[in-house]
Amino acid sequence: MHLLLLLVLLESGSSWARSSSSSVRSFSSGRPPTELNAAFLSDVFQSGDEDDVMFLVRQVPGDGGCLFHALTACLDHKYTRAHNDFDALRRRMSNKLRLVAVELLKRDNDTLIMDNRETISSAQLLAVVAEHYNLTTVEYCEKMCKPNTWGGGPEIVALSNRMRRPIHVYELSGEEWSQSHRHGTKLGAHKLRVCAKFGSPAFDSKAPLHILCADGRFPDVGSIQAKKIGDHFLALFPCSRDGVVSMELLRDCLEDEEEREWWRGLGGLVESQDASQEKRANNVPFFLFGGGWGRGNKK
Repeated sequence: MHLLLLLVLLESGSSWARSSSSSVRSFSSGRPPTELNAAFLSDVFQSGDEDDVMFLVRQVPGDGGCLFHALTACLDHKYTRAHNDFDALRRRMSNKLRLVAVELLKRDNDTLIMDNRETISSAQLLAVVAEHYNLTTVEYCEKMCKPNTWGGGPEIVALSNRMRRPIHVYELSGEEWSQSHRHGTKLGAHKLRVCAKFGSPAFDSKAPLHILCADGRFPDVGSIQAKKIGDHFLALFPCSRDGVVSMELLRDCLEDEEEREWWRGLGGLVESQDASQEKRANNVPFFLFGGGWGRGNKK
């Protein structure tokens, strides 16, 4: 699939400016792991790709801002070392990410890296997606600045380039793991696959953010019945088969002072380097840090 078409599909998988989350369920019917925020689904989900990676899946509010909410959840965990409630502060950070993406798309001559070193100018990308919706570029940007407008491919590309960090997008493969493969594990039935690796390999010196674009009824819908093009984004966290969050995303936190200051400048919380180093020294699992284990429900 040509990458520009993929960008449009990621943008149009849902009602683009929906203001209601009625079609998106809050959580899996199962109980989440007791160590994690209750917004996490109870199962671990595995990619069927060659990397064979496992993920914990975190639900985010389905109010039209789910893309930016999912990325905020990933970045918030990266810098606070906790899976915090999606409260008013996280919603403000999510909206700021939205505005950062729009501002970058509005630039005339920025060269944006997409997938596999393919590039496009910010002006060309904005023109393509605006034309898809029969809007002018100004109208598109005005609509995208509204909190309930559904973001997608172009905004992912913009934020990946602003952070100079890969953002890997997964989708439901339409297949399920066999019972024998899942036996004795927390593995969920749905098999995931990579949809796009925006910013890779150009930005691979930094650990990627992972998000899932899925049917809003996931995981409570069968693979056959699930929509082929997702209409809801969720946050993914690499983990072990037992559901222990990987340190991959956190490995470059201390070294990436520029991104830390950018995130802090947007109003995001950042754990002190001294506290981070102490936790590393004590070898405490990162997902246990902090006390924000409340209900990250979709309001």
